[in-house]
Amino acid sequence: MSYCLKERGVAHLIFEKNRLGESWRSNRWDSFCLVTPNWQCQLPGFPYSGHDPDGFMKKDEIVAYIEAYAQSFQPPIKEGVTVTRLAQDEAGRFMVATDTGDYLADQVVVATGGYQVPTVPRMAGINFEPGKEGAV
Repeated sequence: MSYCLKERGVAHLIFEKNRLGESWRSNRWDSFCLVTPNWQCQLPGFPYSGHDPDGFMKKDEIVAYIEAYAQSFQPPIKEGVTVTRLAQDEAGRFMVATDTGDYLADQVVVATGGYQVPTVPRMAGINFEPGKEGAV
């Protein structure tokens, strides 16, 4: 998301509760590896360029790939920040409360949990149907 926003010149911030790639660092066993070949690793603007396109990255290689990806475009990330509250004001702006201070935003993307299964809140008023044109 950040890559695409930055590419379009949209100012934004990323709040990361821990550090970049923390789930890969601490919530995977040491021998964990992807079940898709490396050539399928296609983060926006950052295709896999390693020496083993038909191989399967292991945990530490995945972390290194994520770190290299972030290094490639320098996303505006604030690590070690916990979002404690999100509320919309009367003007439709979002108030984002964190343990390091409060922020005001016109739009908010919540990217957490669900492991690649989008959850669109009813209040968003969006009809999500995977595979349909215009699906979010």
